[in-house]
Amino acid sequence: MGRIVSPNSQPIYPCWESTLASSSSSSSLSWSTPTPTPMTTSTLITETVNGSHRFNISGYSLVKGMGIGKYVESETFTAGGYSWGIYFYPDGKNVDNDTYVSLFIVLVSKDTSVRALFELTLLDQSGNKRHKVHTQFGRTPGSAPYTIKNRGSMWGYKRFIKRTDLETSDYLKDDCLKVHCRVGVVRSYKTCSIAVPPSNIGQNLGQQFETGKGTDVNFEVDGETFAAHFVGHNSDYEGSSPERTASQPSSHVEDPSGSFLERLGLILLMRAC
Repeated sequence: MGRIVSPNSQPIYPCWESTLASSSSSSSLSWSTPTPTPMTTSTLITETVNGSHRFNISGYSLVKGMGIGKYVESETFTAGGYSWGIYFYPDGKNVDNDTYVSLFIVLVSKDTSVRALFELTLLDQSGNKRHKVHTQFGRTPGSAPYTIKNRGSMWGYKRFIKRTDLETSDYLKDDCLKVHCRVGVVRSYKTCSIAVPPSNIGQNLGQQFETGKGTDVNFEVDGETFAAHFVGHNSDYEGSSPERTASQPSSHVEDPSGSFLERLGLILLMRAC
């Protein structure tokens, strides 16, 4: 195996940075090229945080006739970080709708404004799944979520279903109604990514190979002189790239076949440049 012999008889350990330069080159390539500014990308993601609640109204015949504008309400439930309730008006919400039952989702949280999608379903209890559904979910791009402001604001229908139709339908069974609601609160957040630029190490190595800048030791192989840089070399500069000079340490590799250089990977680096 080949070995490297230093002029002052001190061993030079074969630990090289990936920087090589030929002393016979006359190229005038610049020391380095500017690194391209990486492109950044940001994305706004808007989605809904969903929650649901089922409100069973047992004893419908006893709440009917309580009066126009009177309602029964569900327990408060949480969806999308806000508190909600369901209001059922058995005699209608106002005089203009007194032949209908009215059904609404109500914001219970205080001092807030919420954009959301809503859904109210009167469940078919026959098993045929012919539910009566009013929904904002699955909307077309031309529509938009509904904005509810302040406590007590609501979304729903004054004329959800005619009372006579309700009382003869499969929605009413054993004097019980089952209402299912769904709320999807609109939330937005941003993500950011940075594109990593491709490595230019091959170009930098090629420039150092051509110019000899940044080298601090010479070695000879079969009559040809090469320059390299020691990792951890004890020098007086920091962060600079000194010019190669004739006074740099020079070493002779007693291995004309080049197998020693190939073992260190130096020839492969030279070819890559």
